Amino acid sequence: MSQDKVEVDILLEHYHWAKDAPNKKEYFTNLVDGYIKAYFPHLEFITIKGMKAICKKK
Repeated sequence: MSQDKVEVDILLEHYHWAKDAPNKKEYFTNLVDGYIKAYFPHLEFITIKGMKAICKKK
């Protein structure tokens, strides 16, 4: 992974909250994006890989 990209562990709670949603993927992605914005304001969310959020430094 390049130096400007960072992996952040996704909370298991996000998976459990999204698993029964009718639009799981979109809901899960939005939960993770909101988590990154709230707790890691110096990072920008890019994508999800496994149970890791791939972010880049702002």
